[in-house]
Amino acid sequence: MANLASESQQSLADLRRASRWIVLFFWLLQFVELSLLSLIEGRDAAVKSLEPRAMVMVVGVILMFGFVEIVAKLERRPFRTRLILTSLWALLFCLLVLAVNFGIFYLASARGKVGFNAGEYVYTAFAWSWFCLSVAGALLALSYNLEMRNRDHRLAAMEAIANRAQLAALRYQLNPHFLFNTLNSIASLIATGARDTAERMVEDLADFLRATLELDPHQDISLAREIELQQMYLAIEQLRFPDRLIIVIDVPDDLLDAHIPALITQPLVENCIRHAVARSVEPVTVRLTANALDGMLLLIVADDGRPLRAAAEGTGVGIANVEARLRARFGDSQAIIARRPAEGGFAVHINLPLARPS
Repeated sequence: MANLASESQQSLADLRRASRWIVLFFWLLQFVELSLLSLIEGRDAAVKSLEPRAMVMVVGVILMFGFVEIVAKLERRPFRTRLILTSLWALLFCLLVLAVNFGIFYLASARGKVGFNAGEYVYTAFAWSWFCLSVAGALLALSYNLEMRNRDHRLAAMEAIANRAQLAALRYQLNPHFLFNTLNSIASLIATGARDTAERMVEDLADFLRATLELDPHQDISLAREIELQQMYLAIEQLRFPDRLIIVIDVPDDLLDAHIPALITQPLVENCIRHAVARSVEPVTVRLTANALDGMLLLIVADDGRPLRAAAEGTGVGIANVEARLRARFGDSQAIIARRPAEGGFAVHINLPLARPS
């Protein structure tokens, strides 16, 4: 809220500052134009009118600065309302400027000896009305432009906040099966007297949770760090399935510095454990590979499991989680494909832009 209030105040200050420059520009333009016209009529007339015209400009600028304050206060009104009110105030200021103009030129300069000419007054009134309305139009256009720009900034900021919140929610969506299974394994190891293995599993679990929870959910990490975290996770699962889990990581050294969303492969690796390793009696190879092609990074998480019992129909939370994070992060510049190879097992292919540290 404080940031929004600060941005609103800054926007109002920008509007006032830019509006004052517009007023100065219009009045200087008016002064130069009228001075050139009077110079055409004759040098003497130009010289005589220079001082009163300058006085009119100074007073007019001061009056118009008041007009700027009124336009600024109308910033959050509907556009139609602003248009009507700004036009009415512009005509009122036109009458004020007109009175100042006649007062200075006819009363001060001529010492009040020049008679009142209604036709000239009406003609001058039309001229000044167009001038004041032109200034009002420029101020209104500026106000509307700044409002649209600020609204775009606010929408972008809100979208970024929502995006970050979505990424954080997806990132911290921990699968309870992993924790429950690990804790049950620890309890079983303790019950069977394998206290050393249980202690090691507790330490590995603590290290993994500490490492993952310390990550910023909307910051990318290197592929090397992602592999390190998956190795920490798989070390826990190897203690659960020492005779069944085989781990193969095939990542070229020149891709280790590539940046990817933190723990983007975690749900996929966990699916391999849950649906293949845990349901098989034979050894299962879990493979994590990476390749680069045409500016894209291809990550593959696969297993060759042939489970004795089929997995129950689930909600596909793991793959859906990854797909939602990728879409939120990269939009249409990504793809995720899940398939069952002919030789058995399950594989998930992730395509995302290849990003390296700048």
